[in-house]
Amino acid sequence: MKRIGPLGFTLIELLIVVAIIAVLAAIALPNFLEAQTRSKVARAHADLKSLATAVEAYAVDYNVYPLDADDYPTIDFSRYNQARQMSLLTTPIAYVSGAIYDPFHLRNPSSPAMAMLFPGPPPYTYAYLTTGCYKKPYPQYPQPENNGRPQEFGLVSVGPNGDFDSAANQGIDDTYDPTNGTNSRGDIIRYGPGGPSKRFQ
Repeated sequence: MKRIGPLGFTLIELLIVVAIIAVLAAIALPNFLEAQTRSKVARAHADLKSLATAVEAYAVDYNVYPLDADDYPTIDFSRYNQARQMSLLTTPIAYVSGAIYDPFHLRNPSSPAMAMLFPGPPPYTYAYLTTGCYKKPYPQYPQPENNGRPQEFGLVSVGPNGDFDSAANQGIDDTYDPTNGTNSRGDIIRYGPGGPSKRFQ
């Protein structure tokens, strides 16, 4: 067979090299994507730990955890904006140096409820929710009443699948577990005092 190219390889030899490179790429790419997801999960855990520390520092200064939207006597839907909630930790006192964004939350909201929590285009912050609301005349507020002084809080990343899975259950209880697969459903969650609770709204 006629040799081609400056090094004198045959066409068959070149095709074999290309095939070997393609096989190696097919093996390496999924492993690279898995490692990328695992690193984002580690980052989300570290971010949530930093945010939880900031929330606790806020509570030391103000003697109350930052309020969630339903911790006020009257409903103001603009308070569900999670970026607005997180801004309580940056101004006027910087408990964290700036907005911290969820590495997994890169899609536009898929429902009106999500659009209320995360308005505008990405990137989006982590979610912050509490229990301990004022009494509300609606059945969708099954939280313990504590005159708007949160008793517990939860910080949430939407996780590798990019969906706020807990919101579908009206709580913070759909926890991401990597043993179900790196890109499985569930949210990465960090609870405040009181431990895991299904009562968050």
